[in-house]
Amino acid sequence: KRLCKNTHYFKNIVPLNFAISDFTGKQFFYLYKSHLGSSLNSRSDKDEKITVEALTFPDFLAQQGIDFVDILKFDIEGGESYLLKRDHLQGTVGCLVGEIHTDLITTSEEDMLVQLSGYEIKKLPISEKRYIIYGTNE
Repeated sequence: KRLCKNTHYFKNIVPLNFAISDFTGKQFFYLYKSHLGSSLNSRSDKDEKITVEALTFPDFLAQQGIDFVDILKFDIEGGESYLLKRDHLQGTVGCLVGEIHTDLITTSEEDMLVQLSGYEIKKLPISEKRYIIYGTNE
């Protein structure tokens, strides 16, 4: 509801209600106290848990009839390892820009970045456990 309210003036924005994940189907989504911190990954056993539809990035592209994404901007509170997979992005995304939450991802930072071997990656630290990633397809 909040996304629809915040974007209703922009005719070229179409809010879609699903999560990007490493599989397509139903998945738990954890609601953190702050709306900025909700995630596919639980931060504590006190987080409220709901079930949401999830799609892989390739399934999303196919569903929407999209062959290529010029710029992919993301800030997905620890879901980066689900999105940034070589087989999900290779040949379909020209430029990546997003926030990496090293304290929330479900894999090691090194393993996740290896998946981006086709991109020239630059990292900009913004805190001890977070940084902005900028990558262009080589």
